[in-house]
Amino acid sequence: MRNATLTIQSKIPLLASLCLIVVVILLVGLSLYQSNVTSAQIKASSSQMLADAAQENLQAQGRVSAGRGKNTR
Repeated sequence: MRNATLTIQSKIPLLASLCLIVVVILLVGLSLYQSNVTSAQIKASSSQMLADAAQENLQAQGRVSAGRGKNTR
């Protein structure tokens, strides 16, 4: 008849499997967190780049308009 309690030989693989599952869950969680952080950083950087480009475009248009005004006088 088989003993109902777990032996040391059967507890070791169970504990190792449990540890492996915990590590996998932690790694997936950290990966998702890092993905969200990176996405937010990219969004902020892209917004800043677009704002800078728009500002430079407006300044260039202002210079062109100022140059045209000098030529017509």
